[in-house]
Amino acid sequence: LSRGLGDVYKRQVLDIARNLELDVTIEGIETEAQAKIVRQMGAISGQGYLFGRPQQPEVALSSAMTTIGRGTQITHHVQAS
Repeated sequence: LSRGLGDVYKRQVLDIARNLELDVTIEGIETEAQAKIVRQMGAISGQGYLFGRPQQPEVALSSAMTTIGRGTQITHHVQAS
């Protein structure tokens, strides 16, 4: 995520998704600064190194199943600070 012309396109994609009532997950969030940009763009769901590092498939599946068992969503929501 970076600022500039790319932000215009990202905002447009988010606007289109909202108008179509689609859920959007922003990928590649690695820093708090990037999470802040995503929040400012109006996104509510994101993933990336900021929230967790890659895991072996069996570990990720086990973690996801535990999370689902607790009734929690798998994606990380980008909370306003």
